[in-house]
Amino acid sequence: MTTENVRDLRWTLESVVRSVGRTGEEVVILDKDGQTELAVIISMADYERWKIQTDPPAP
Repeated sequence: MTTENVRDLRWTLESVVRSVGRTGEEVVILDKDGQTELAVIISMADYERWKIQTDPPAP
């Protein structure tokens, strides 16, 4: 897992997203203080696995 500071993200977003897509390693986005986790960028493969696990069964 990698972390990025939200302050620097506007300069690095493209490279962060490409890295997640290439490696599958998630990135945690931290607040300006570097202590508070705000968001996570995950690969589409991880998203699809999560979506399958959390979707309710069809009636």
